[in-house]
Amino acid sequence: MKKSSSISLIAFGVASLLAISVYSLTNGGDDRAAPAIGKPQSPVEGRLPPRVKAQINWKKLDQVTRKGEISPWRMATVIDVYLQLGDKGPVRQFLAELKPAVGRGEGLDLLYTLLEYYPRWSLTRDELDRYFESLPKISDPKFLKVYRGWQNQVALRKTPLEFSALTLEGKPFDVSSLRGKIVLLDHWYPGCSACEEAMPVINKSYLKHKDRGFTVVSVIYDDPYGKFDLDHVKRIEKRTGVKWLSLNASGRWKQISDTYGYSGAPQYMLLDREGRMIAGTGEVDLGRNLEALLEKHL
Repeated sequence: MKKSSSISLIAFGVASLLAISVYSLTNGGDDRAAPAIGKPQSPVEGRLPPRVKAQINWKKLDQVTRKGEISPWRMATVIDVYLQLGDKGPVRQFLAELKPAVGRGEGLDLLYTLLEYYPRWSLTRDELDRYFESLPKISDPKFLKVYRGWQNQVALRKTPLEFSALTLEGKPFDVSSLRGKIVLLDHWYPGCSACEEAMPVINKSYLKHKDRGFTVVSVIYDDPYGKFDLDHVKRIEKRTGVKWLSLNASGRWKQISDTYGYSGAPQYMLLDREGRMIAGTGEVDLGRNLEALLEKHL
């Protein structure tokens, strides 16, 4: 069998398993209740398949994500399954259906996902901002924190970031000293598997463009147990091939997460030569969109 055929079969198998698991999840975890998925609908048709629309259970999705069974970045893939390849038309229908669910206090974790990964579905910041302004009044503390963070991120696109910390060697460092370069701030902490998986991808772009005025700075926080293990950090950097500057941000995760609405790691800030944010976490997308962003801004 040709290599391309094998890859296609593997991709089809993974996609099928994911789709089946999502349908099972939204039917209370009972595989027997899940309908046949059938042929994926073309996004050109500009609408959600009726069977898919009928199976969206906002309350169940909200319960599952709040239990931590699905993280926000995995929930983005769940939305992809519902959208059957994700065209801008179906996304708008999806948002319209989500609005009454939000009014009932359901589906809030989907809102967090939209805030972080909106570029994935060709939504603009202005479009998403108008959508959030149109939602029923939400009193959920977690949502309000995330939305305030979103607004602060929007402000950061006009005002240069001010951030300083110690290097891993204990020397003071101010990010403003990198003015004149395109800078990717990679906010992460030990124990975050997605953070580590993205580093080799980012490293390829770093090695390719570091002589063109691009650099990366790791901002490293305490692990989930509240400890900053320098030896552990260095082992991770060695394993992933990281050679760029790293900052010790021990004890500062609450500050950064409250300010920018971060619910987990990794989080990214791509800064222009003046220190203003030109792309956030969803736009960088674990480093997958970094090359396109650099070609545009370098």
